[in-house]
Amino acid sequence: MCLALFITMIFTSCNATNANSKGKIKLGVTSWKENIATANMWKVLLEEKGYKVELMYLEKAAIWTGVARGDVDANLEV
Repeated sequence: MCLALFITMIFTSCNATNANSKGKIKLGVTSWKENIATANMWKVLLEEKGYKVELMYLEKAAIWTGVARGDVDANLEV
């Protein structure tokens, strides 16, 4: 269920800039090896679907602050 919620959140939070672009997604990433691997996997999958993905390497608190402010679209590891 969490995965479905995350996917829905990602696809609805992206702002398309034109008809051909699906938008840009900013993912918060910590220095944890599992989080780096997961984020890069999602980056590849989302880019295959036409999204531009930016990985933002931050500390956990900075990621959640960014999510609250709208500077980061999602954090894959909760």
